[in-house]
Amino acid sequence: MPEETSTRRRFLKAGSVTLTAALAGCSNVSSSGTEPSQPENRRPNTTSQTEGSEYTRVYRETIPSVVLVDTGRGQGTGFLYDDSHVVTNAHVAGTASEAQLRFHDGTWSDGTVLGTDFHSDLAVISVDEVPESTEPLSFVRTSPV
Repeated sequence: MPEETSTRRRFLKAGSVTLTAALAGCSNVSSSGTEPSQPENRRPNTTSQTEGSEYTRVYRETIPSVVLVDTGRGQGTGFLYDDSHVVTNAHVAGTASEAQLRFHDGTWSDGTVLGTDFHSDLAVISVDEVPESTEPLSFVRTSPV
């Protein structure tokens, strides 16, 4: 048994050395005993990026055309296509025949679902009243380059 005890001690000693070395490698203290330097705060300057952002410009130009669509069974957004029609997703309109529409100024209006196409996931809703501040979404009439 003395040989078995000696082997066990060597194994424990080797394991202890390995564990100590591994833990030392994970330490935050450098060999000089000083703490590593803290990383700089590199947060982007979001104010200057968002003020001139193309996304912000598009949002500001299109938000008056965006409409909340609520059918009682589904809810989502759509956009005013012309003076009396809203385009939304078919999964929002579902099988409903009526919808409540909320415009960007907070005004609510009733709408009638004219049709849905579940293959293209589009639906058209006829709007009873559209607030004057709401504008139809403008489309580009030229082909992209």
